[in-house]
Amino acid sequence: LHPKRVDGWTDLALALARRARESGNPDFYEEAWRATERALALDAADLEARKLQVWILLGQHEFPRAVALAEQINREVPDDVLTYGLLSDGYVE
Repeated sequence: LHPKRVDGWTDLALALARRARESGNPDFYEEAWRATERALALDAADLEARKLQVWILLGQHEFPRAVALAEQINREVPDDVLTYGLLSDGYVE
């Protein structure tokens, strides 16, 4: 594994997702998603990349997919507080 490389892709994905929310430009979500896919190609279990995918799906208003992914993460890592926030956002919408 290359944790630095995974971190670089997740950092890029987070920056792009934030830019999508700030600008309202959905193209940034697509770029962010591709960055998470690159991170997950390096480490399929990377928790941060998986949570970012949920956040991206929420931003794209793909709530059922976001909730399904967040629930899967929650089953695997039940003590992750951010996942509960993501689930709450998905359930509310």
